[in-house]
Order: sequence, then C-alpha cells, then structure tokens
Amino acid sequence: MNNNTVFLRIQLAKRFLQGIINRNLADIIDKIPVDLFPKKGGSYRCCIYKDRAITRYRLMALLGFSIEEETDETRPLKEYAEKAGSRQGAPDGPVLTLIDAACHSCPSGRHTVSNLCRGCLARNCASVCPRDAVSFVNGKAVIDHEKCVNCGKCREACPYNAVVYTPVPCEAACPVGAIRKNEDGSALIDHEKCISCGQCSISCPFGAVMERSHLYSIARDLLGPESERPVALVAPAAAGQFPGGFGQLTTALRQAGFAAVVEVAWGAAETVRKEAEELAEHLKKGKPLASSCCPAYTEAVRLHCPDFAPHVSTAPTPMAASAAWAKEGWPDRRTVFIGPCIAKRVEARHDKSADLVMTFEELASLFLAMDIDVAECSESGTDNPRVDRFERLFARAGGVSQAVLTYAGETLGREPEVLRIDGLDKKALAKLRLIASGKLSADFTEVMSCPGGCICGPGTVADPRVSSRRLDEYAEEKNLALSAAGQKSAG
Repeated sequence: MNNNTVFLRIQLAKRFLQGIINRNLADIIDKIPVDLFPKKGGSYRCCIYKDRAITRYRLMALLGFSIEEETDETRPLKEYAEKAGSRQGAPDGPVLTLIDAACHSCPSGRHTVSNLCRGCLARNCASVCPRDAVSFVNGKAVIDHEKCVNCGKCREACPYNAVVYTPVPCEAACPVGAIRKNEDGSALIDHEKCISCGQCSISCPFGAVMERSHLYSIARDLLGPESERPVALVAPAAAGQFPGGFGQLTTALRQAGFAAVVEVAWGAAETVRKEAEELAEHLKKGKPLASSCCPAYTEAVRLHCPDFAPHVSTAPTPMAASAAWAKEGWPDRRTVFIGPCIAKRVEARHDKSADLVMTFEELASLFLAMDIDVAECSESGTDNPRVDRFERLFARAGGVSQAVLTYAGETLGREPEVLRIDGLDKKALAKLRLIASGKLSADFTEVMSCPGGCICGPGTVADPRVSSRRLDEYAEEKNLALSAAGQKSAG
C-alpha cells in the first residue's frame, strides 16, 4: 500500500469499526474528526477545521449515506449512526458519493508549454495546430486556451517534449464521461451514466470520491448471535492482498466472526461451464459471445452500448453462482461478497445475489480493528467443493477466456477468434459497438473493466505485481476445500 489516501481511509474505517465492536459508536462518532485532527496537530488542508469537515463526510459514507443528499450540515453523526442501525441490508441508491469539500477543484484539462521549449526554427507545434492556437512570444511557444481544443497535435509534434497535458484525474479516468466539473469547478457525478467502476475513486489524489459502504451492517452481523453470523464469499483476487496464504486468510475470516468461508473461484466453475456451452452454440450460428462476470462492463453495456447486450453471456457470475450455492447450504444466514470491486454492489442489488459487499480495503480495516494478523493465523479449509486452477485465475486479465476455451476444448469444432479487452475505456466501448454492428470480428470477447483484471480493482490494497505472482501460487496450491457433503452438514 503506497497511497496515503488509502492508508487514511483504512485508519478511519478502523476507528469507525472499533466503535461498533465496543458498542459505543453513537457516543464517539462525532468525536472522531476532532481526535484525528486535534487543535494543535497538523492538517492536510488549509486548516484542521476543513480536515474535520471532510472526515465527517467520510464517516457519513462509511455509514452508507449519500453525501450529496445532506440537507442539514448541523445534524450530528450520532443521528446518522442511529438511522444506519435501523437499516435492513445494503443502502439504496447510487454506489458512489462525492465529498464536495474534499474536491480540490482541479483546473480544466489543458495543454501548456513548459520551460523546455527552445523556440526552434522548425516550429512544428504551430504548423500542426488546426486552430492557430500556438504563437511565439519572446522566442517561446504560447498556447491560446481560448482557441485550443486539446487535440494534442502540438504535444506529439514537439521534439523536446515541451508541451505537456494536465488532465483532470477523475474525468480522464472515467470510461463513460460520468464525472465532470460543475459551475463551481468541483466534480459532479452523473449517476444516470455512472457504471460504478471506481476508476474515479482510484484516480482522485484527494480521495473526494467515496463508496457508500456496507460495513456497518456487516460488522453488526459479525457481532450478532452466532446463529445469524454471515457467510463470506471470497474472490480469488484475495490472493496476495494480505500476508500469508489463502488458508490463513480463511482462518482470519472465521476469527472475525464469519460462520463459513466460500471461495468464489468455486462459483466460477458454473460460469465457465455455461459460457463454454453458449460459445459452442454461438459458433454454430455464427454469432459472437462475450463474457458476463465484470459488473462494471455489463453496466456499461446496459447504459451506453445496448446493441451489444444480446451478445453478453447469460451465465451467472462467479459471485452469483457462489451466493446461490451458499444460500442453499446456509439459508438463514446473509452472504457477504469480499473482493476488489466496487461495482459488485450494483450487481448484488440488481441480481439479489450476495446480500452485502465489502472490499479488501474494508476487510483490512476490519482485521486492524479486531487485532487479527493474517500472517499469524494457522491454515484452514474453505467450505466449498474442490476448486480447479483455471477458476482461480479468473482474477487476472485473460483468465476468463483461458478457462472457457480450456473447458470447451474440442467441442467448439474450431479455434475461436478471441478478443481480450484489458481495461474499459472509450476505445473499448467503440470496439463493442463494432462487434454488435458486425464490423469487427470476434467469436468470444472477454472484457475486464480494470486494466490487469480484478487484481487491480479499486478495492485492493496490495501492489498488483505482488498480487499477480501470489495469484499464480494460489492457483497451484493444494486445495484445502472441504467436501460438499461436509459443507451441507456444517450448514
């Protein structure tokens, strides 16, 4: 974890969870901003009072509330905590919320000329500009921002790399143009366009974009009667997120209070089987097929590329398949998906699969609050049937298509043409539209919204390079899962 924003969020969530664990959250929650930013302490912003105000809004998001919908700034957090306590399940409405006070009102993305400009004779920058926006003053290039359309041709033409482009991080990261600057210069999320991919939350250096957390409900269930404690559905991307192996993570989750632990990689077996069957049928009919397991991408198709929808597989996602299986074994317990993905909250709400969702970042906060060290835990098996290697590799870009093609084998009749989209952006969406219109050929398209796959999701806490290596090790591990019969009796 090399991002101070992530570190601060984890520490705040830890304090928040300690209040729930000690059953005094309502008494201490309004003091947390002051404790974190005391009168004689340092500040990240202009003053401690702004830091306190921003921390207050972060706590609102941790309680599951939309910050944009706040109508009374004087309302104490204690009242929000009491209201959250009466909520059944996950909060309704948009997944992401934006802290206006935390947004730094970044200047609009623009090209500027740095002091590297040598005022050369060629003046390529001025020659290629389609709007005559580049002129020379005192022998140096100057860009007229009233004329400039940010095409970038001057930057590409400069032999000294003297022209630089400064983007608005959240706007540049959003693949569907769902976040923009309002009249005051602060960011604004258009929830009619938003696919909840979380790329804006990763890119914002000020941590102004927050997800509306399910932590309060999850912690309450973990501390409730043993007969009501939830079942953990753990995504394969968990490999490498915490010190120790997957077996140690399983033990840590049980120590945290989860009644059972299910590898979501096991649910991927159903996804692979169904997608392989559909691919064989589509090949016979000469129709393209696309993967279905990334919820940010399927939301993008639903909202921005509906013509592609008929080509998306109807296979249940690994989370949905695992949740359905867990509900059969433990019908009276809620299921909690634990993974790297913010958009899984959208999937859970639409498909009524997992009851609650938490990220690895939130799980790290929970372990800290409960003083659980994964590396010190012994190994234990999960409560699902055996998992195969390829199903565990779903977490990496290319893993889904590899698993589907391996499972299908010779039943396909021929080698299918595969398109792998590693990271969703405007160009990727354009490719999907071309496939839908028949202008681009691809028998099977795998789409991962996050570049690199789930191991690079917005809810991760580990270096993706470490996670990728650990994922390989995890895929080859001796399977510690219990038998299905053992699971049924455990339920």
